[in-house]
Amino acid sequence: MNFKIVPHFEEIFPEENKENPLFYLLKIPKELLLKSIGFCNTYPLPTYNNFFSDKEIAKNIAKRIEIFKRGSDKDIEIISPHSYLKLSELILSNIEKFTMDGDESSNSELNLFKAFLVLNSRFTEYNHDFQTNQNKDSFINFIVLQGFQLSEISMFEDDKNEFVKLIYATIYKVESLLKFLSCKNFQSVKMEFIKSYGLNSEEDFLYNMKYLFASLFIAKLNNQFIFTSQNLSCFDLIKNIAATKITEDEDFTELKKTPIYFIDETRFSIVNFYFAVDLFYRSAKFRLQEIFKDNEIKIENFFSFYNKEFSENFLMKNLLDTIFSKKFYTKKIEYESEEKNEPDYYLNYNNTLLIFENKDVLISKSIKSANDIETIENFLKERFLQSKKKGVGIKQLVNSIEFIYNQNFKFDNTIKYNHKIEIFPILLVHDRVFESMGINYKLNNWFIEELHLRNIKCNEKFKIHSLTLMDIDTLILWNHNIKDNFKILKDLLIAHTKQLNELPQKSYNNPKHFTDYLQRLLRPISARETPFFIKPGEFSKQFLDLLSNKNR
Repeated sequence: MNFKIVPHFEEIFPEENKENPLFYLLKIPKELLLKSIGFCNTYPLPTYNNFFSDKEIAKNIAKRIEIFKRGSDKDIEIISPHSYLKLSELILSNIEKFTMDGDESSNSELNLFKAFLVLNSRFTEYNHDFQTNQNKDSFINFIVLQGFQLSEISMFEDDKNEFVKLIYATIYKVESLLKFLSCKNFQSVKMEFIKSYGLNSEEDFLYNMKYLFASLFIAKLNNQFIFTSQNLSCFDLIKNIAATKITEDEDFTELKKTPIYFIDETRFSIVNFYFAVDLFYRSAKFRLQEIFKDNEIKIENFFSFYNKEFSENFLMKNLLDTIFSKKFYTKKIEYESEEKNEPDYYLNYNNTLLIFENKDVLISKSIKSANDIETIENFLKERFLQSKKKGVGIKQLVNSIEFIYNQNFKFDNTIKYNHKIEIFPILLVHDRVFESMGINYKLNNWFIEELHLRNIKCNEKFKIHSLTLMDIDTLILWNHNIKDNFKILKDLLIAHTKQLNELPQKSYNNPKHFTDYLQRLLRPISARETPFFIKPGEFSKQFLDLLSNKNR
């Protein structure tokens, strides 16, 4: 865990009056500004010691930073994830105000540097008590607060593996969604969905989506951020999802809807690589909601329908049935209609029980942009513990565990209650925001509290592991490695839950030991060490149809 100091304008230029960021940006040539948006997707990003080409300015800034650091050896971050997205939003929402030459009497690099420092003041808006009450809990809350807002972008600076995962899982989910619409005889809805991207057939849609993903993947590997397209149909798709004039928003909603922008008539760049991929699945339910509003097929509560029929009964079930395909697995007894307290998915293998609850939860922009831990915790409790109407998520898992504990679980009559029983409760989520640091840790604490409230106790014959929070993208990525290999999955779950419960030791008074301990404690299962990653052949297989259509 590498903590960085994010300086603000008044800390580096105390003798100057701080202006709004647009004041500094208006002095920079328009094309340089447009290129700077895409440049912020490269790795590593410049910091104060390599930001400037002018040596005198560089020396001056270095002196100012050293005064600010006061002898600290902490790393300095100038371009923070939030500040570069806000910069992108400011530029694209004020595009008509910029000139080709800017202010030729001032230094463009220095003006850009100052704009970032002003934008970094967002970090002072976090409402937390870490600075006044430095203990384990306040530190964890601060980490959760920052991570919850930034995990839509990525959890790590060098995020190539994360990006591979996102592309691979998105292709799987989009193809599943199109199959679902066909299975439900929603052909007209499917075609309207495809046309919303400016394309006319499922074949064209998948081809152009994969073509764009392949281009983005290659660009990310090579730190490329300016594109031209010789593929005309893909270029039509790009124009369809490109930003023209946007408005500012607390959650960068407009940037997510149009994550590509044009530098000129033939060159374009990317606001954020993750937003560009998300456009094809993460925002799909919102596109479909609008399509169903105008369609003759009426669905009373679209999001409930989508979450139940697609996310749970189609996407999750088909994936888990593929992973656990052998006949030696015992799955839940299916009744004619859904029963009360029925787990979303259940598996018994030699008295080791996996209990899944599926949660495809929407997160409002006010929650994503919240600056206090109480708002986030209240939201998590409402979605994963107790809604206004009933117990959800954690309480649903504990319900199943309680029935098994009392030997009256109606969904599996093969449990050997006179033998050792081992239970792994799993919350399966569909938004990577919940994979941010510390979310699983907090939910597991509430899970343990719920077990205590119901007086459910572990013993040598009844073992309940801690709660695992897992996003469906992780399962999709692991699919080929854990398929019908129960031991690998069980070992991963044990290793993860063991670290969730690690207690601090005296040696953790050392700052490095303490931060290493927190990293082990707070990481999601997807960020743990695994004995495998996606095989290159499995990833490249997703793009075989590009080769078969290379002469398009």
